[in-house]
Formats: sequence, C-alpha cells, structure tokens
Amino acid sequence: MKTFSTSIYSLLFVLSYTLTFGQWKTNTVGGNSGDAYYVNGKIKVTSSGGSVGGDNNYQGIVVNHNNFYTAAATINSAFSTVPTANLFKAQAGVPVNITLEILHKFVQEGGNLPPTTHQVFINYFTDDNWGAGDDWYGGTIKSSIGKNEQAYLYDQNINLTKNSQYVHTYEEPAFNGLGRKSTFTGTYTFPVGRTRGWIVIGFREKSYTNYNVSSHNNFVILPFVVEGPMETQVDSLGVTTEPQVPYMVVHNPPGDGSSTTVTNTGTKCRSFEETFSKDQSNTISGSIKLGYKGSVGFISTIDIEAYVEFSGSGTQGSFTTKNSSNQSCMTVGTSLTASSGGGKGAQNNDLFVGYGIDLAYGVGRAVKIIDGNSTKVDTSLIYRPLPETKKIFFKSKSAILADIIHQQSIIDDENRPIKDRASAQYQINVWSQVLANNDANIAAASSQTGENQEFSGNDSPLTFNSTIDYSTSQSIQVEHYISSEVGIQGVVNIGGSGFSLGAKFASNKNFGNIQSSSGGQSQNISITLDDNDPLDNFDLKVVKDPVYGTPIFIIKPALTRSSCPYEEGYAIDQPRLEIVGQTGDTINLNNTTIGTPGTFQVKFCNDSNYDRTYRFGFVSQSNLGDLSLSAAGNVGNQTSPFFVEKNSCTIQNYDVNIARKFSTSPTEFTALKFVLTDNCNNNIGDISSAIFANLDFAIPSPPTNVSVSPNELCTQEPITLTANCQPTYTPTWYSLPTGGAVLALGTSVTLNPTSNITYYVGCQNTDYNRARVATKPILFATPMNSLNLSSDFSANSLQIANTTLTASNKIIDPARVKYKAANSLTFNPGFEAKAGSTFEAEIGGCVD
Repeated sequence: MKTFSTSIYSLLFVLSYTLTFGQWKTNTVGGNSGDAYYVNGKIKVTSSGGSVGGDNNYQGIVVNHNNFYTAAATINSAFSTVPTANLFKAQAGVPVNITLEILHKFVQEGGNLPPTTHQVFINYFTDDNWGAGDDWYGGTIKSSIGKNEQAYLYDQNINLTKNSQYVHTYEEPAFNGLGRKSTFTGTYTFPVGRTRGWIVIGFREKSYTNYNVSSHNNFVILPFVVEGPMETQVDSLGVTTEPQVPYMVVHNPPGDGSSTTVTNTGTKCRSFEETFSKDQSNTISGSIKLGYKGSVGFISTIDIEAYVEFSGSGTQGSFTTKNSSNQSCMTVGTSLTASSGGGKGAQNNDLFVGYGIDLAYGVGRAVKIIDGNSTKVDTSLIYRPLPETKKIFFKSKSAILADIIHQQSIIDDENRPIKDRASAQYQINVWSQVLANNDANIAAASSQTGENQEFSGNDSPLTFNSTIDYSTSQSIQVEHYISSEVGIQGVVNIGGSGFSLGAKFASNKNFGNIQSSSGGQSQNISITLDDNDPLDNFDLKVVKDPVYGTPIFIIKPALTRSSCPYEEGYAIDQPRLEIVGQTGDTINLNNTTIGTPGTFQVKFCNDSNYDRTYRFGFVSQSNLGDLSLSAAGNVGNQTSPFFVEKNSCTIQNYDVNIARKFSTSPTEFTALKFVLTDNCNNNIGDISSAIFANLDFAIPSPPTNVSVSPNELCTQEPITLTANCQPTYTPTWYSLPTGGAVLALGTSVTLNPTSNITYYVGCQNTDYNRARVATKPILFATPMNSLNLSSDFSANSLQIANTTLTASNKIIDPARVKYKAANSLTFNPGFEAKAGSTFEAEIGGCVD
C-alpha cells in the first residue's frame, strides 16, 4: 500500500490568530491560607494562545489537591467556574507556550520574627518523586495535558523547566516589599480540536520555619478550548488543482541589455497564513494529513513545525520554497534572472516565480469558536498538498498574458472535462490578481525616495547590488474545484463553482513581513543597466517592491528617451503614414474593374526630433491567400526599410496595388491594414502608424434566361440547356453549385442525364468564377403498369404509371415529387405533403 511520508508535510493550512500575550494572576493555596508562617504566595500564568474571547483575558483555578490521577472532578469544576470567553485558547497541532511565575514574600530575619528564616521553597508533591531536591534553586515541576472525549485523563506528562535561579523582585504590590520569584516554562500541543482541553500543573510550597504545618499542595488547572479538526484521520474524498501562485517577483530594469539577478539569498522567511474566504463560514483547517482510503492510507497527525518543501529549476534559475503553518521561506540556488529577452520592454519581462499543486481534500468534525463566547462542533473541509503534483513555473508578464489566452481556450472548449474548465478559470482569476497586484506594488513603490541612477546607450554597463526586504503584506485568493460526486455539499458550506456539476472552496494566501534571514550575503541581488541604442537615455530611481522585497525601477520621463523598444519618456520613433490626396486613415476603392488592381498612394513621415529608419508593409490577415499585393516595392506581407529625416515626410509618394489573386477569390475586402513601423526588427514593431483600405470589385450580372427542356424524362434522351451572359463572359455549365468539373460551355448546350439532377451555370472568364444559377430540377423515371406508393419521399422523384397510381405515403421537405398516371390517381388516408415540400399530380403518360 502506498503511504505518504509524515516527516515532510506539516498540517495543511491553519486558520491564523494573533500572538499577543495576556496574564492570569491569583494567589497560591498558601497565599489564601492566612498562614502565620508567611507562606503567602502568588502565581502568574502567561499563554501564547490567548483566550476564547480574543482579548487575552484568560483564567484558571488553583485548588488544594495532590493527586493528578484523581482530578477529574476538579478539572470539571474549572470549566463550570470559568466563563467561556475567559477559557484559554489553542489551535489543533499548534504549540502553545505556557509560562508559570511563582512569587513568595521574602522575609528578612531579625526583630520580633522567629529565630530562623521564614523563606518558602518549592518542590514536587511527595507522592510523585519527580524533579530536583527540596530547594528553589533549580529543577522542574510536573504538569499534564489532556482533553475530553477519550477514556483516559491525560495524553502526556510534561516537566515544566525552571528558567534560572530564583530572582528578587519588587513587582508584587501586595507584598509591600521584596519578593522572591521562580519562573517555569513548558510547551504543549493539543493534537486535535476539542471543546474541552486542559493543562494541569502541580507543586508544593513549604516554609523552613514549620515544615509539617506550613506545607500547601497547589493544583493549577488551565481550561482550554482547542479549535480545529477533531479526528486524527479522515478519508480523502477527492483531489483538486490549486492554481499557480508566485512566491517571488524579480523586476526587470529598462534597457536592452539590462537584467536583475537574485544570487545568494540564503534563506529568507516571512509570515504566511492561509485563511478560508468568508463565504466558507463553517470551514476550519487544522493539524491534519490526508491520505487516500484504500490506496495510500488515512490521515494522521503530524508535527505542525514540519515544512512543506518544494524545489524547482528552469532556464531562468532554481529555488526552494518551504511553507509551514505560519511562515513562507525561499532559498535561491542557481541565480534567478529577469532580463529584456529580445527587447520587449521592462515590465513585460518581470519574472514571476512560484508553483501550483494538487490538493487532496476530505471532511471531518471540527471545533469552532463563535463570536468569542461559545463553541460549536461543525463539519469542516480539510486539505493538504500532494508533493508529486507540484507545477513549478518561471513566467514573465507576457508569458502570463499568453497563458490567460491558453486557459480561456480550455474554458471555451465544452468537450473538455468540467474540472479542467473550472481549474482554467480559477488560474485566470489568480493571474488577474497577480498582474493587478504587481501594478499596484509598482505604483505604491513609486512614492519611495529610492536610489537615483542614469545610463545611456553604448555606455559601459552600470552594475550595483541590492537586498531583499519585505515591508507590506498582500493577499491572493485561490479557488479550487470540487466534484459534485463526492457528496460534500450537504456537510460543508461551499460556494458554487461557476460550472455545472461541481462546487468550489476559496482561500486567501496572505504574505506578511520578513521574519528571519539566515545564510547568504547581505548584498544578494545584482543589477546591470545596459542599452545598445546610442540615442537611448534612462533616468530612473530604484525602489523596493513592498510585498516581494525585490528592486523596482521607476523611470523619470522628463530626462528619458527610448526606442526599440519604447520604455517611457520621449519616443525616439514617431512614424506617421499618410494617404496621398485625402485626410483620415481609411481609403475606399469601389467598383474596381475585375482583372485590374485597386491602386492608391502613401507618404512616409517622421514626427521625431531625430532622423529615423522605418519599415512599411501590410499586416497579414486571414484573406492574404486571396490577395495579390505590391506596396512600395514589397510583395505580400513583406516589410522594407525607408529612411525619413527628422520632422519631415518623404518627397516621393509610393504606390499600393491590391488585386484578386484567383478567379474564385472574393470580390470585397474590408479593413486591409498597412503600417509604417519602427525598425526594431524585421516585422511590425511596437510603435507604428496605420492606414486602412476597403476594396470592392464590380462583379458581372448573373446568367439570364436559364432554361432546360425537357425536364421530365421517361427514357434516356438528350436535353437542351440555355443561358445568356453579358459580353466578355461565357455561360459555363456544372453539376455542382460550387467547384466540380466543367460540363459544357455556351449559351445553348446538349447533355444526356441518366438520373435526377440539377445543373448550374455561371458567367465566367479568366478573372472571375463565382456565382452560379441553378436550372429547374430534371426528373428521370421508368414507367410502371400501375403503382401503389406507401414509402415516404425525402428527395426529388418522378412516379409514372401507364394505368393507375394509388398513394398513402408522405412527401417530406425539401423533396419535389410529381405523380402521373394515364387512367387515374388515388390518394388514400395517410397521404400528406409536408410543409416545405413540392407536390404535383397529373393525368397523362410518359413524355416522348
């Protein structure tokens, strides 16, 4: 049986909470006793988990009890005594840190006091035999952790370790003087959710003055509500695909040869949490691992501090990312580089690095806190990543835009599985957020002071270093498809998928500020600014992406000029294409003679302050195969360079000729596009000026006086076809409405049909072969002595009887049927000519 490793994967994703600290203070048993020997003590308890009410106002109880294993009634009394809002809170699988401070009044010797010291020391209950000796200098005290809905009282015994030797303090006002404090700490993890969980701590406080009289047993009970899944294992109901999400963005600087390279980052970690969207109001996730029932086992509890770790590599570099319940870490191995890649503009080549993955999901019971004052046991959606399905990506902005088009094609294909179409839609939704967030991050960073840089084309490359620093949090919502076949809708509140036969759940990935950094160099980003166009000049400031911490390059337009590609500032390329003899960008060429091209002239202009070379040509369209083009010396969709001086137009005008390529080519063309473009490559560039041509040809009149004689045949015999065309066009005869072989040419031709047929005629010459006109259908039949027709007709037919004809059949659209008989025609019940059909009846014999 295949199983998942429990050492790699942490609990899936845990609903987060804020780690702020409160404090519960109360007297010890000795402090409440009025002990004449000065055993007046106090305790303070601090928990990292907070309280159910959310205000860190938690509390427990302290009782005089000395046996951990007879404490069930005492534990129950804590829950009946403490209000729900004041119960301690924990998350399933998430460690809770407890600090216990024990303070006693320090009594100086002398005066009217007894002749021996009255200090208090702490140790274990005598029946436990745990811990250190009978002194307050070191050692441990005993504690236990447990929960309801099980046969045993405790899951584990845990020693609370004393942090250091006691310290003297004046922090307790009730002592009215010096106190002596011992501090103990412990870490506890509830493996699953429960409405009742508890931590019990026991210690004894004793006076040196009267050991047997002044000794008090302290039983400290901390009552908890533990949020999260209540089962340690559940079945997997299915697998869903999580969209690809970036964990780093490397911004590309301007300039043809510029690049940003993330080198040795070491490992940088930031706060991370995943929360379900609000429409999934009763879904909680916790310390759970999913498996497939019957194939890879069941869910089992694992260590929440274990990492989900993925590594990926590509031509742009390699990285490792680790996600736990509360932080996301990334380590760059081989350098990650964002570069111009052929000169597409800086921001179009920002590099987005991350991964997507499939998730197994299931349903289990979970404890949820309601409004801070009550608890609820509800069904919850639980999920975890499947490592073998990870999809690493390195995508530029332009690649993301291309992927959106690809994903949309999947959505539009109704033959694709619904899961694939839904996943494609959810990926588009993530990409839209990613691009919008990137634009917002750039806009937010533009207000930073930054570091000023300036470089020009053909200068030596400018290089410098930077660091990664996160300063702002950001959230991305991801959606996941759930098949309707798993029966999950009745037990979990999930939203519609937007596709039939399915549902979805949505969660938010929240990336926070930087938490830690280890290894690597302080200068871990290398930046090169370079450009090979002599006229280009870039004035910019380097700022930080507030979310991803990588450098962003903000161009200052006033002192920047650029070309090939244009990247803000002054546009060095400013082509303008004019139609000679008219204003506007569209020319209409109407009623062009068949066999001759439509012709017009253009002029090339340059509105730039610099002499430039531009390219002129036709923008290829789907109808290029039907066009014969020549424009300024180019043929088809070729482009050629033309030099144009600054702020001027060419003296020479250039001809554009548009002709039909074949006799069967269309006779009307609209919005034919011609451009004058920058000379950045051998095709259409980023900056261009366009004109448009609409062209139609004067087509000939269709054939006239089209006839066929005869059109009803009883035996094989010749027929005569006639038609007329205008001068220079010849009637051309076919057996098909389009295509097919020529049967005959001329205004009057003779043919010998052997079956039902319709002929077609068109007026044609070497330049035109399009519209055809149909003759009247020709019906062919062999006479029978008599006919009794019961079968329906759906095609043209001629039925002839030498004596009688009886019919009870139906004639179905679009059939044309004629009945003839020499003596009689009889139509019995059941005969019907359906709408759209043609029916004729005639007394007579065969046409000779």
